[in-house]
Amino acid sequence: MDDKSPIPVPPAQRWREFRIQLLPYVIFIAVAIVIAALWKRVVAPVNMVGEVPALQYQVRSLMSGTITDLRVEPFTYVQKGEEIGHVSTIEPQLLEADLAVAKSDLELAQFRTGFSVEQNVIRLRQLSLDRDNVRAQLERTQADLLNKRAEFDRQKELFKNNLTSKEAYAVAETALQVDIVAIDGLKKMVDQYDAAVKELDQAAPGSSLELTGKALQAKTNQIVLSHKPISLKAPADGIVTAVLARAGEKVRAGDPLVTVAATNADYIIGYLRQPLGYVPKIDDAVVVRTRATPRASASAKVVQVGGMLDYINPAIVTPDNTRKEKALPVKISIPPELGLRPGEFVDLLLARP
Repeated sequence: MDDKSPIPVPPAQRWREFRIQLLPYVIFIAVAIVIAALWKRVVAPVNMVGEVPALQYQVRSLMSGTITDLRVEPFTYVQKGEEIGHVSTIEPQLLEADLAVAKSDLELAQFRTGFSVEQNVIRLRQLSLDRDNVRAQLERTQADLLNKRAEFDRQKELFKNNLTSKEAYAVAETALQVDIVAIDGLKKMVDQYDAAVKELDQAAPGSSLELTGKALQAKTNQIVLSHKPISLKAPADGIVTAVLARAGEKVRAGDPLVTVAATNADYIIGYLRQPLGYVPKIDDAVVVRTRATPRASASAKVVQVGGMLDYINPAIVTPDNTRKEKALPVKISIPPELGLRPGEFVDLLLARP
């Protein structure tokens, strides 16, 4: 009965006292640490909201016609300049009719050219004959000139010796000058005939027909090219979001046929909400934070500042898309390491100096 050793406390009693006295403080401290970490990591101060612009392009036909083929469907990835279809601007029957008319016109011209070739041959023969006649006349005149010159020399000697009259001397001189002038004229005529004969002789009889055949082929090619189907090409790299027409349908000039959404973005449009305090300047630092899970952040810079307030996309501010609010738009560079998609919302923290 004299044993004074302390009575041992049961473990259950110790655990009960720990839960009552110490555990609330431990839990409170742990929760505070977690809240602080989450606040720093997730709930960062935000003074701007932003959106990656979603650019959409529409493929249109420049002329009215019929879609002959369309090789894309929604969610098809296309590259800039890729051919995705064709629009025919004329019916096949009309094209065949135009070709037939052009062929008939040129065949008629070819038929007329045949007559022209025959006429050229006849003219060539006539010119050759006329040239030969002029040459013969030239030779006769040259022979007569020798006689006239001899007569003139004889009359000249007689006139010096006063053995003939002045009139006889003048007649001989005039006859000589007439032959000289006639010979000059005949030589010019021979040269002109030679040039005309050479020109007609160098034109081959079949050259006109050959040229007409080439003209027929050129006219046919012109008609085919003028009615060649219009090529539809993708205006940018992206994904097809809508196909508004199908092969076989008739379309008007300017009608949208395919919508392509760009898959890349070059900038972010941020909105500085009212009341405006510090207005950002070009090259100001901005922290871009995604709204995805887990959230990521990266640094960017202000590229351009808008000159007037504009409406914010309501979906950025409120989930119900009903709030209308004006803010100052700011163009911000896009950090490539975030991998932002067109149309994605982001939060922005403007670093004030």
